[in-house]
Amino acid sequence: MKKTVLTLLTALFTFGANAQNETRNYAHVVNPFIGTGGHGHTFPGASSPFGMVQLSPDTRKEGWDGCGGYHYTDTTIHGFSHTHLSGTGVPDYADLLILPLLGKHQIKADETYAIPFSHAHEKAHAGYYTNTFHNNKVKVELTTSNRTGFHRYTFPKDKQDKYLLLDLDYRDQLLDVEFNKVDKNHLSGKRISKAWAREQHFYFYLECNEDIAKIERVGKSNKYLIYFSPKTKELELKVGISAVDVAGAQKNLKAVDKSNFKTVKTQNETAWNKELNKIEIFTSNKSVDTIFYTALYHSFIAPNLFSDIDGRYRGTDLNIHQLKENEKQYTVFSLWDTFRGAHPLFALTQRERSVDFINTFLNQYQEGGKLPMWELSGNYTGCMIGYHAVPVIVDAYFKGIREFDHELALEAMISTANAKELGKDFYRTQGVIYQEDEAESVSKTLEYAYNDWCIARFAEALGKDEIAQEFYLRSLNYRNLFNPANKFMQPKTNGAFVANFIPSEVNFNYTEANSWQYSLFAPHDIEGLTQLLGGQQALEKWLDNLFSTSSDLAGRHQVDITGLIGQYAHGNEPSHHMAYLYNYAGKPEKTRQMLHKILKEQYSNAPDGLSGNEDCGQMSAWYVLNALGMYSVTPGASYYDLGLPLVDSARIHLENGNTLIITKTNDPKGQITWNGKKLTDLSIDAQTLQQGGRLQFAGLNTSLPAPNSQVHDENFLTNPVFEATQRVFQDSMRVKLMSTDDNPIYYSINNALNWNYYQDEFYIYEDTKIFAKSATKLGESKTVIATFHKDFNNYSYQLLTPYDNQYNGGNEQALMDGLKSGNNYRTGLYQGFEGKDVELLIDLDTLVNLERVEISFLQYINAWIFLPQQVEVDYLDANMKVIASDLVQVNDPALESEYNLEKKTTLALDKESTARYLKLKIKNYGSCPDWHLGSGGKTWIFMDEIEIFTK
Repeated sequence: MKKTVLTLLTALFTFGANAQNETRNYAHVVNPFIGTGGHGHTFPGASSPFGMVQLSPDTRKEGWDGCGGYHYTDTTIHGFSHTHLSGTGVPDYADLLILPLLGKHQIKADETYAIPFSHAHEKAHAGYYTNTFHNNKVKVELTTSNRTGFHRYTFPKDKQDKYLLLDLDYRDQLLDVEFNKVDKNHLSGKRISKAWAREQHFYFYLECNEDIAKIERVGKSNKYLIYFSPKTKELELKVGISAVDVAGAQKNLKAVDKSNFKTVKTQNETAWNKELNKIEIFTSNKSVDTIFYTALYHSFIAPNLFSDIDGRYRGTDLNIHQLKENEKQYTVFSLWDTFRGAHPLFALTQRERSVDFINTFLNQYQEGGKLPMWELSGNYTGCMIGYHAVPVIVDAYFKGIREFDHELALEAMISTANAKELGKDFYRTQGVIYQEDEAESVSKTLEYAYNDWCIARFAEALGKDEIAQEFYLRSLNYRNLFNPANKFMQPKTNGAFVANFIPSEVNFNYTEANSWQYSLFAPHDIEGLTQLLGGQQALEKWLDNLFSTSSDLAGRHQVDITGLIGQYAHGNEPSHHMAYLYNYAGKPEKTRQMLHKILKEQYSNAPDGLSGNEDCGQMSAWYVLNALGMYSVTPGASYYDLGLPLVDSARIHLENGNTLIITKTNDPKGQITWNGKKLTDLSIDAQTLQQGGRLQFAGLNTSLPAPNSQVHDENFLTNPVFEATQRVFQDSMRVKLMSTDDNPIYYSINNALNWNYYQDEFYIYEDTKIFAKSATKLGESKTVIATFHKDFNNYSYQLLTPYDNQYNGGNEQALMDGLKSGNNYRTGLYQGFEGKDVELLIDLDTLVNLERVEISFLQYINAWIFLPQQVEVDYLDANMKVIASDLVQVNDPALESEYNLEKKTTLALDKESTARYLKLKIKNYGSCPDWHLGSGGKTWIFMDEIEIFTK
């Protein structure tokens, strides 16, 4: 009887839905201009679902907000190129720029040409873009197929010159270039360039429907003017592209060679409607409708098809490879972003493509030796952190997508996790990454721990219990950064928590974030994290503080931290799961309230309608899932966490032919049911959803608990912590140890052989290396090693110019502590000063005969760190009177050619003199030069070590 009632209800819902949506043209609901303003970095042009071509206008080639090639505030246009990135924070692509021209124009070899345009004539929807130029006389229309871009230019009926500017020099540094006229209707060429991708291959084969009258090269540049008859009324271009070779581009074009612009436009809109129709929503709010389908559209732009129609593709070894029949290779994997929401959305809506994505990862592993982190056009960019291809694979597996080589996948996961790179060695041997070991030490430790849990889950499912146990233990390493005194994840140095900790401070211990935004990242062990905080009430209080505290940020400026609600930053990914943690605090009504606040305030139907970078679909996928009432808080788990839908109802057409219906009522009891049966917690299994049925939400309040998220930790012991703020001492130093989980501590002096039970603090009087570990009958922690140095000189200094706290060098006396850092400014041993001259007074304790003074500086122009202009020293007696002075000019000018070079320079002041005190005056470089990305901005002084040499 229950089954009959459910079937009847489903039939009634389906009938009503069809009445509203059966003829909807979803492609026309989409507003591609959302995200093209503000910091969304999207592009408004034409693409196909997950297609190879992104044919779009280019209005801006420089600056952070030019990453997508277009910004809504611009008023001039350079042309239309065939490749674009959707919402990234680093620019690349913009290959083969074409601009239609009418009449006389002065094109110069060394300048990027631009013409004015107006939004009044600009329109776009999914798969189509149009605008008019040249006083409304030339109409531009763009559309695409999977591997080909289509242009249609409509010219006026007059006798003016009608021609194209074809620019192969645009934006990126060229490594190799080629341009050929094949015949009167065909052009071909290649462009191998260097930008974010260090060697990006682009090949094209272009067909014109009109004969080419002549071609002129602009000087010695790689710009060409392609002339057609002045009688030309309508010019259509078809451009096949490839990352393999021109022959591949020609084959890609040939697949649609007989199609005209109108046909391809219709086919592209049909393809988009097929994808967008996978989720039908019902809402009385027109703005929500537009935002939702635009978000779904943005979610389905990347990753991009990378293999040619003949199955060839360029691998991560940059060689050419051949796929088996019906296989596809993809590119543009922004995995630090998309593992969180985009790929879990694909597990619901793109299961067949998800298999292709995973097999792409495995191909990349076999060709390049590791799983991708941020792969672009066959290049490992080295961008972002973690090994987040792992949760994508594991999440797909546990959500029922298993058509890939499991043994190879596990091999690739372990190999990538154990690679000797990016602090992974320190993480494995120490159970934590210290700030002096590796940049972004906190974020990497936390994300590696989560990635390891995913590996453990996968290994366990394959029956590899020993591997699973190893990685489950590793997954608890995040606890080694939890400071129970302040309840934040805090960086460590030399076995101790760093001093001068400010949770709102943005520094290089965190990835595009601060401690507020990272301290709740343990999605695999939320119960364990809750207990560290002190229980559910403590978690609730922590979250309340997160969302209500001041949004002011300390430390360095980080453009990615946007969309702030308190210190929650929706404009960047580390915050995206946080609202759901109220479920785990026993307050699901707060989860639902906060989710709806974010959905309504952080997204809008406007060019600046995204609160941060789109990041290849993640920002939009978050909206899609949460508008439906669900999210994957823990990718790698088999379920979705549940919130409360924003839409009135939805119908999801699954690839297996089943239908998932989502509804909500105002039942005050707050029950959530699946096919009429009450759920037992605030989650639903992904494979259950694939069976089809009705998921019904009710009311704001619910008494349901969160799903279980816990790693069994009986055999895990956190590392002991040294309570020491200095590494260098003069007479003696007190050493104190603590255990954050109250386990016994053992220590050893200068070796790891003779262990003593730690009972109380003790003192050291000479250079000392101390080994410490926690140990019980169940096991041991990692061994912590701390090194302390006795300074026999009794020198000290006083900064008369304060350093910027995020670059404090690790301790107050960092400039004279005997610890010399390398060339990496992110690892915490430098003291940094922004936009100011630096003065300090050194106390030599007694009158000494000086031979010279050496000071080490760092220069890394890309990060706005420059050598000073000069260093002056005054030699003072005991009464602070000047005995002598010395001045060193820095004869090492900042060069644009050294933009990405990190180099350390030691300046010597070699005037011989007696002195009790030294007063140093260091003059800042000044503003960034004109050729710098931050032209006119304040520069930094980074100092490391001051060394005193006596006779």
